[in-house]
Amino acid sequence: MSETDKKTAVVLGGTVPHGELIRELKERGYRTVLVDYFDDPPAAEFADIHCKESAMDYDAVYNIAKQYHADIVLSSCLDQQMNVAMKTAERLDLPHPFSADTAEKVTNKRLMKKIMMDNDIPTARYYVVSQDTDISELDLAQEVIVKPADSCGSAGISRVAFAEKEKLQEAVNKACGFGLSGKAIVEDFIEGTEMGVHGYRKDGIFHLILSTCKISVIDGNMTRQLCNAYFPKLNRVLEKKLLKIATQIGDAFELPDNTPFFMQVIVRDDEVYVIEFSPRVAGGTSSMVAKEYAGFDMLSYSIDSYLGKTGDSNDSARLEKYVICFPIFASEGVLDQICGIEKSMAENIVSDVIILKKQGDQITGDKPSSCNVLKYLIAADSVEECLHKLKIADEYTDVLDDKGVSIRIGKNELTSKLFMEKTSVLL
Repeated sequence: MSETDKKTAVVLGGTVPHGELIRELKERGYRTVLVDYFDDPPAAEFADIHCKESAMDYDAVYNIAKQYHADIVLSSCLDQQMNVAMKTAERLDLPHPFSADTAEKVTNKRLMKKIMMDNDIPTARYYVVSQDTDISELDLAQEVIVKPADSCGSAGISRVAFAEKEKLQEAVNKACGFGLSGKAIVEDFIEGTEMGVHGYRKDGIFHLILSTCKISVIDGNMTRQLCNAYFPKLNRVLEKKLLKIATQIGDAFELPDNTPFFMQVIVRDDEVYVIEFSPRVAGGTSSMVAKEYAGFDMLSYSIDSYLGKTGDSNDSARLEKYVICFPIFASEGVLDQICGIEKSMAENIVSDVIILKKQGDQITGDKPSSCNVLKYLIAADSVEECLHKLKIADEYTDVLDDKGVSIRIGKNELTSKLFMEKTSVLL
């Protein structure tokens, strides 16, 4: 097939998972156009064309899609960019999984929270505020989470004591500076175990593929992740509640069948509270884990959902092993070398390695994602074996700067005791 005969796919956002998405599109015969304002995002090396524009800029995306005669515009693993994809597809009469109106509801945290409250979906109490709101009038818990009303990722999110009004106002001002609305959400902080639930909607119900639990520590002013654990099974009572809530969400937001879907929740004792959800594939390593260890290709399924096709819905697909995603962080400096990867792979300690920074990259310390240089995936038949392998890989690995000095941030503090404390409610 010649280049002129190929269909064109415009992909919004150059993340690592979108690199895999682009490779899947190319295998289907598409010419791929990546939209990402960074000079060298991870997905750029796989794309046929890289347009250095913001994937959040609707006008820029629309003009690129029109210029390259796009047959599909998609953002399978990003929130706000998904919103732009739906608006562009509607305007150009291209296939897309759901309406731009639905995309707005599921990417604007203010609208999302209201719809969840209106439909009895368990979530934290909240207020929508601006920088001018009198926060002393709010009635909330002793600790609160402050986050932008319409932005993606962890940018602008803070956890503060409600009584510390000066810090709370600073957090509100910070959150309001992100996104387009100038609004923020202030909600009760609910103590418990945070977990992710990943699957898809079919025949009006949610089908679970895998569950995850992030274990983190507070490091100065930054929350640093120790691991993200993927579980092949949960306790039956909890799983039943999660399936019911996910199905409720699909109904409340009128999500169509054949839609990939994940949600983040807090589990506290016998209760489940929804933090947020998205009708897309989660970022990070979830799609890789689903494909390699559950036999379900979520990115391929996502492409089919954009095309209006019935995806590969193997209803028996479930994670078969315990998998731990283990991040390595570095402090500020110029990255020269990561030591220990080859040894960890050769000894079958780690199953996969995702390199996030390359030689010569400037590491900044402003947020965890800027400090994360790689992720290991460790798979085993038991939690104990995973943790044993993690400890070995941890000892093997170091990060050196351009002067040969170690800039790795500490060793991993994850212990079996801490792991079980954080996850026992799930198992």
